[in-house]
Amino acid sequence: MQFEVTEEERKKAKIPHDLFLVNLINNHILIFVATLGMASSWAWPMLAVPLANCR
Repeated sequence: MQFEVTEEERKKAKIPHDLFLVNLINNHILIFVATLGMASSWAWPMLAVPLANCR
């Protein structure tokens, strides 16, 4: 292992990591799939997904 990581640091990193995964799943996957389903009738929501995630 390149870095020495203490158990306290691992515990502190768990919550941000979990939040990142929730954000990844919700914003990038589920919302994209939902707008992809609407794309056949109305394409503008497809453009909103990358714009909303660029902040």
